[in-house]
Amino acid sequence: RGPSVSVLSVAALASLAHEGGRTSPLDGRRFRMNIGVSDVQAFAEDDWIERDIRIGDAVVRPVGNVGRCAVTTQDPDTGMPDFDTLRILGRIRGELPSTEPLPCGVWARVTRPGAVRIGDQVQVQVDVATTPTNRSSSG
Repeated sequence: RGPSVSVLSVAALASLAHEGGRTSPLDGRRFRMNIGVSDVQAFAEDDWIERDIRIGDAVVRPVGNVGRCAVTTQDPDTGMPDFDTLRILGRIRGELPSTEPLPCGVWARVTRPGAVRIGDQVQVQVDVATTPTNRSSSG
């Protein structure tokens, strides 16, 4: 499928934690995301599928959801299961139409390689006739 990256809204980490009774966001390392996007609603990336996104000097096109596995239940420092991520994803996102079960984040094809740095603007092309939406990357 060529070069690809995973993209996940940082707010999704807080949303999942809240649903599981935690007060602080989950560690993004659980999800092995390449690019975390701040300043958007939780799971906003679901609406970016098949839209070009400029991140720094690169352009990516999300092509589908990332289905999650049991690794997300494990503490990234200890490797021990400590959060029931899959049950929570099943409860809050299990019935959503998606390209993979238990979706959390999106896969994106790299359509134009380029430098990406923490804090770079993330511009989602909403429509050819509109101005891109500006966000910032984190992680």
